[in-house]
Amino acid sequence: MFLVASPRAGGNSEQAARIAAACLREAGLSVEMRLLRDYTVAPCAACGLCSRLPGMCALDADRSGRVPGKVDDAADLFADLRAANGLIVAAPVYFYGLPAPFKALVDRSQRYWIRSENAVLPGAKPAYALLPAGRMRGERLFDGSLLSLRPFLALLGFHLQDHLALRGLDAADALAGRPDLCAQVRDWTLRIAGA
Repeated sequence: MFLVASPRAGGNSEQAARIAAACLREAGLSVEMRLLRDYTVAPCAACGLCSRLPGMCALDADRSGRVPGKVDDAADLFADLRAANGLIVAAPVYFYGLPAPFKALVDRSQRYWIRSENAVLPGAKPAYALLPAGRMRGERLFDGSLLSLRPFLALLGFHLQDHLALRGLDAADALAGRPDLCAQVRDWTLRIAGA
C-alpha cells in the first residue's frame, strides 16, 4: 500500500509514488494507494481519552455515523494501514519535517502508543519512504521526517527498512523534469521489490 502524504495534488510526492507503483505493478505486485488529502484527519486535541481508554480517540466517528461535530477519518485510515502487508510512504519534506496533515495523523497514533504501554517496538511488516525535498543542501534535511516516521510506523506494525531522499524538487512538477531522479525512483523501487 502507498500512503501519499502531500497536500498538493499531482506534486512531486505523488509523482514519485505513481512511478514506484507502476514499477511494483510491472513486477507483478498488487498496489493500493491512499491519498491523505482525501481524508479528514483532525489534529490531536490532547484530551487524554486514549490514556483512560487505550485505543480510543474522542475525534473518531462512531460506526453509526452519528458524530457531534466534525466527522474524522483517522480510525478508518489507521485500519487500512494496519491491514496492509507492506507500506510505502511518500511525503514531502517541509522545514526538515513532515507536512502538517501527515503530522496530524502521526499525532493521532497516540492511541496505539498508550496501548503499547509506552513501548515502541519495531513491527515485522516492511515499510519504505519516498521523501522529496525542495532544498538541495542540508546535511540533516531528512532526519526530522525519519525520526517521526520510525515510531509511527512501528505503532502500526511496520519497520522502516529503507528510504529514498530526493533533493531539489521545489516546483510542483519538478520531478517530471528530472529524468535522473525518476530513474532513481524506479531503480530503488525495483530493488526493494526484490528484497
